[in-house]
Amino acid sequence: MSTCRSVSLEPPLLSVSLGAGIASAQAITTDGAFGVSVLGESLIDVARFGSAKGQPKLVHEFCEGDSDDSASSRTRVVANAIAHVDCAVEQRVVAGDHVLFIGHVLNVMRHPRVCSRDDIVSTRSTEHE
Repeated sequence: MSTCRSVSLEPPLLSVSLGAGIASAQAITTDGAFGVSVLGESLIDVARFGSAKGQPKLVHEFCEGDSDDSASSRTRVVANAIAHVDCAVEQRVVAGDHVLFIGHVLNVMRHPRVCSRDDIVSTRSTEHE
């Protein structure tokens, strides 16, 4: 992922930018959804793996299997992530050699052993209409 940022609080929107030719951009286009796991310092190796040029950005081997978090998520959750955000694609914009996906935030999950509710500004879950 090249960038990830908040776009709007109302409605809650998040954007991600990925190279147009990578597998994860194609998967997001097909699935109509994406997830962002917020990684802490202990997961620096996962971040390096996912950011390495030429690496697939679908890091399934680092994701949780049948945990409560993964069961309540539409998208894969990186194990021990600080938080995870599920989004439904609202817009897809081709910009040069990248694709910008703007997603409506459906769910925000936090890892209870890693951070407290006070560490995250809002964990409000929303339903996509």
